[in-house]
Amino acid sequence: MFELNAITAVPLGALAAAIWSIVSIRRLLRSQRFGYFTRKQRLIVWCAAAIAFVPALFVAFASSVVLTKFTVYPGAWNHLELALTVVFGVGVLGLALTWAVARAAAALIGGVNRSENAV
Repeated sequence: MFELNAITAVPLGALAAAIWSIVSIRRLLRSQRFGYFTRKQRLIVWCAAAIAFVPALFVAFASSVVLTKFTVYPGAWNHLELALTVVFGVGVLGLALTWAVARAAAALIGGVNRSENAV
């Protein structure tokens, strides 16, 4: 049986960040603003997001550790508070940072090649 603790919280948060990053980047690339991208331009956006994913998880983990100073108090439920803070911190912040890098890469590519690829 799966037990949510501080050890299993990090992989679960990383999995959540990976899944939601994929979903949000796919939605970003399907939007009207970036719908004209070629396959190569989309690949560049995906590569930028993949390169930024692991550092984003490290920053998200460090931020969630700092956040536990404010959310975890001594008591019967402190292990669950710690685990949920880490899961949501790594998941949400990892997603946000990865998506921001993909969005920045798409904006840079779109700003450079917009006139060449306009339909």
